[in-house]
Amino acid sequence: MTAAVTGPVSSIIQSSGLRAALRGILRCMVKSVEGIYRNGKVELLEPLAGAEGSRVIVTLVGRAESVDLRERGIDESHAANLRHLALFAEDWDRPEMAAYDELPPR
Repeated sequence: MTAAVTGPVSSIIQSSGLRAALRGILRCMVKSVEGIYRNGKVELLEPLAGAEGSRVIVTLVGRAESVDLRERGIDESHAANLRHLALFAEDWDRPEMAAYDELPPR
């Protein structure tokens, strides 16, 4: 399903040939998979069916440092509450939630 683009943006897309490029972008597969870098190779932690020969982008994630929560004024009950909030992280990170970042402060 594609959304209709109207107005000045529509004429830019049609006149510059961006329409075909945008269609190609929408058809590409983007998938994130965890892995571990060892001996010059990335070992994926799950299989990727149908990905043989695909181009990839590798982003290295450094090891997490431990944090002393008490030093930051967070006791055990606060930490428990924060762990419950982590359940909502996936929703907060959705692209459509960026609209809320633009709201003026109350």
